[in-house]
Amino acid sequence: MNTGIITTSPNIEGNIGVCQVNTSRVSTGVLSAETYAVNSCTGEVVQRSEIFYGPMWFFATVIFFGVVFVLSREYN
Repeated sequence: MNTGIITTSPNIEGNIGVCQVNTSRVSTGVLSAETYAVNSCTGEVVQRSEIFYGPMWFFATVIFFGVVFVLSREYN
């Protein structure tokens, strides 16, 4: 028979042994997003970072698909 042991202390918070840091990315616009890292036990945001995809990413994508489109028309 297994028995559970309960530990109590005023300094212990949350579910001991099962806490994780979960990350999620939220799109805040066409060229930007925010990433959050949240402690699953306390709900505390451990880290927040904003990612901005500058205009270079946009232009590089447009140029890439433009080249693919032109090449596909030439070979058809």
